[in-house]
Amino acid sequence: MKPLQAVSLCLLLALPNLVLAQKAGKQNDPFQHPFANPVDQPDLPRVLIVGDSISIGYTPRVRKLLDGVANVHRPKTNCRWSAFGDEHIEEWVGDGDWDVIHFNFGLWDWYGWRQEVKATPESYAKSLESIVLKMRKKTDAKLIFAITTPPCIAAERNAHIVVTEQRAREFNKAALEVMGRHKVGINNLYDVIGKKRAQLQKGANDVHYTEEGRDLLAGVVAKRIQQELSDLSRSSPCRTPNIIFLFADDQRADTIGAHGNAHIHTPNLDKLAANGFSFRKNYCAGSFSGAVCVASRAMLMTGRHWMNLPAQRPNTNWGDSVTLPSLLLEKANYETFIVGKWHNGKGTLDKSFTNGRAVYMGGMANHADFQVQDLEGGQLTPKRDAGGFSSTVFADEAVSFIEDAKSDKPFFLYVAFMAPHDPRNPPEKYRQRYYKNRPPLPPNYLPTHPFQNAPQVTMGRDESLAPWPRTKAVISDQLCEYYGLVTHLDEQVGRILSALKQSPHASNTLVVYTADHGLAMGSHGLLGKQNVYEQSMQCPLILSGPGVPKGKSSHAFTYIHDLYSTLCETAKVQLPPKVDGKSLLPILQGKSEKVRDSLFLPFQDNQRSVSDGKWKLHVYPQINHRLLFNLSTDPHELHNLAANPAHQDTMKEMETLMGKWRTRLGDPYPLSVNNPLDKTPKFNNETRVLDRWQPKWIRDKYFDGRDNPNHGLRKKPQKK
Repeated sequence: MKPLQAVSLCLLLALPNLVLAQKAGKQNDPFQHPFANPVDQPDLPRVLIVGDSISIGYTPRVRKLLDGVANVHRPKTNCRWSAFGDEHIEEWVGDGDWDVIHFNFGLWDWYGWRQEVKATPESYAKSLESIVLKMRKKTDAKLIFAITTPPCIAAERNAHIVVTEQRAREFNKAALEVMGRHKVGINNLYDVIGKKRAQLQKGANDVHYTEEGRDLLAGVVAKRIQQELSDLSRSSPCRTPNIIFLFADDQRADTIGAHGNAHIHTPNLDKLAANGFSFRKNYCAGSFSGAVCVASRAMLMTGRHWMNLPAQRPNTNWGDSVTLPSLLLEKANYETFIVGKWHNGKGTLDKSFTNGRAVYMGGMANHADFQVQDLEGGQLTPKRDAGGFSSTVFADEAVSFIEDAKSDKPFFLYVAFMAPHDPRNPPEKYRQRYYKNRPPLPPNYLPTHPFQNAPQVTMGRDESLAPWPRTKAVISDQLCEYYGLVTHLDEQVGRILSALKQSPHASNTLVVYTADHGLAMGSHGLLGKQNVYEQSMQCPLILSGPGVPKGKSSHAFTYIHDLYSTLCETAKVQLPPKVDGKSLLPILQGKSEKVRDSLFLPFQDNQRSVSDGKWKLHVYPQINHRLLFNLSTDPHELHNLAANPAHQDTMKEMETLMGKWRTRLGDPYPLSVNNPLDKTPKFNNETRVLDRWQPKWIRDKYFDGRDNPNHGLRKKPQKK
């Protein structure tokens, strides 16, 4: 959609009184011929008029009235009755690049012309509902439904059904109920004509209009369209944009259909990517904890790399940092609201939000059986049963917030999902979808990891979710379950985006979709994220909204915590001191191709990696082990070239690059030790960790029916 120009109130008020001087002989003039769509004028909004023969009569006049205000198009056909419209509406809407769609169907339905099955108010409503839903999927445009003009005074020539006033009211009532449910705007052309139809219709048995009647209808239609454009203009990008931040948990970067995965069903994320900008090389910047989400969220909320957070308890102690929500509230008057997961303690929540719904104060839970709290004035209410599947519950609250949000100040809505983090227990039909049509295993699937990269590889909770060695059958099942969680999450994202489209905030809201990190899911013999391989640190990032190019992408290196600076610049808020993240707006605006030349991924004291885009060096200090990969030919990190004599110069260059990063961040940990640990992993299925959140069917399937969890147990209070 084009940027909206300011609306002239003088023109808006004058429209009903304008009478067009129509001249003959201008069949190629779009202002004279209904099907001669104009060549769009740059920077004007785009309007589509869909309708029957009545609309054909007023379309050229609407174009004239909106000349210089909007580019007015219509399908090059009579759009006829609603059943015909249902068949063709997606074709007429095309690529969906419209700001307003004004549409009507009706008279042909009422008369039942040329239809084998005569229309009823119920069938009319069914067709209209389908039309609205199809348009909502294709476009973000504001929709206006025109209530059809009255039937002719006498019986229509050749009509099979004589339309009475009562019958007309029944059809209009059915239409209004549909439009009310879907929050579609109304233009009541029936009442506009009203008692004037005797003088405005061409004849007693002709439903079409005289020049005077067409002028009257055109003025009303143009005024209604311009009112909608005026509303859109008032909420256009010149105002501080709202921000909806959708945060997935444990989502690999390669689990979005639009990003190249033909085996996963993510239609809503695909559409978000088509309407926005994708950063295809987005990463979590390592972690100070095996609970990587804790570090990732700390970096996002503070804009600081984890090495610049306090050394003591950085999961809950963020020192003198100013959190992103509190900064937006203080400096730009945002209404801030949290929904979903918060895994960094009550103290950091107090620094960030004062209001929210369905907040989960923890790291993980059984998606189908968990408790949440509401945040009211900075106080958490007592826990209550969530009452549904996690992604659905969080989407419900996000939709409610959007529907109730006012327009007097911008809002920052933070929705932190728990999916697709395990337990991998999507609703039954979502995993069955993939059991029946299985995705392939990762290209770098291995039964076990070949060395002890970190303590978690043989004793961590994540790595205990399947026995060693990982069989292809087990990884295949877990991938199906994981994909099921992603697809279910995608549906909930779709509900949130749909609510946004139907709200007055649609044109002035920036949507951010990302995840805290990725996940191994069988890659390299691993299941978790406690490693510096691509699939575990890389995650999706899509931005969509005002000023964001559509359908574009970048392979520039980005970090999740770059979003702190990006959103501050978007909101025109000055950054506080010590922020490490870089604003991504220069890339979005085409002013720069990148914000950094290389990427550093430090994980606790046991893993380091650095990449310049082509080469990637892994360093494992505790076992004095190194890997070197040529990502341009080996993107799945399968062929270690570290010991290859032909690549020793590259090794030195990458070691130097890592050194520069370590100096910049003050990395306190050495890259080698005098007494390295044994790098041979020792897998023991007898000591696998079982957390308390895994549902019974998963324990039966992957833990041989164990019912004695040894992780996540509530600590009993000590006796005094």
